Amino acid sequence: MNLQIIHNPGVIPDAGLALNTTDITVVFEQSYSIYKSQQSALADLTGDRSSYSYMVHSLPSSTNLGKLIDDMSQRAQYLFVTNKDQNFYEGFGSDWRKFTDMVPQ
Repeated sequence: MNLQIIHNPGVIPDAGLALNTTDITVVFEQSYSIYKSQQSALADLTGDRSSYSYMVHSLPSSTNLGKLIDDMSQRAQYLFVTNKDQNFYEGFGSDWRKFTDMVPQ
C-alpha cells in the first residue's frame, strides 16, 4: 500500500511552520482574487512543485484559464480550479470539463 500524507493549512505556510514530513501541502485554498494578490508569496515558497497543491475558487468568467493553469502548474503539481463561488466542493463548476482538459498530465 502506497500511503501519502497531505497537510492542508489552506494558506501559505510560514517557512518555520512548513512540515517536511508530508508528501503534499495545500498551500493555497481561497478565491481567485486572493490568489492574484498572493502570487509573489507563493513564488517565494522554496519546496519542489511536486509537494504543493493550489485550490482556487470563484474564478471570473473572463479569466484566461489556460494561462492560469500554466502559471499555477509551474509551482504546484496538484491543482483544483472552479468558477463556483459557493459550495465549491459539493459539485463541479460549469468550467470543470475545460479545466480537466487543460491540466498537464
